[in-house]
Amino acid sequence: MQSIIAIDQSLRETGICINGGIFHLLKYTTHKYNSYQALFNLKKDFSEFLDICTFTHAVLEGFSYHSVNKSFTLGGVQAIIIVCLIEKNIPFLIVTPQQLKMFIVGKDSATKEEVMEKVNNIYSLKLKNDNLSDALALYHICRYKLEEKFETRKQLEILNKLDFNYS
Repeated sequence: MQSIIAIDQSLRETGICINGGIFHLLKYTTHKYNSYQALFNLKKDFSEFLDICTFTHAVLEGFSYHSVNKSFTLGGVQAIIIVCLIEKNIPFLIVTPQQLKMFIVGKDSATKEEVMEKVNNIYSLKLKNDNLSDALALYHICRYKLEEKFETRKQLEILNKLDFNYS
């Protein structure tokens, strides 16, 4: 049985969805104090989290290249998460924000609110945190990739572009 962790990292918190139903936020701050210490704390917390749970696959959101002055710090957050996944031998997908929006909403210019609304409709939820709704959307994409399932031609095109990274 597949056990999937979906991760939507940002500069203030990381939304985590486990198997489409258990949500968690790892909160940290990379701009109020030494960002190296924040990254160290994230590595420790996320590694401990992966020690508690066993996952067969992971999926995380890639960068939005329109995020001015954030990609370097966010790159550190993503690198920490990837290192933890590799250390635990968990294969992972990286889904760009545009792919996520296209897969869930059907247009790559969808707003965070549109993605959240669509995710809430798909799963009959009332999530109010975009990091958590994005994590659930990522889970949805990973599950479809593993099951070779799709509902639209656009979804199939996106799934065909995604490949699991292995350690």
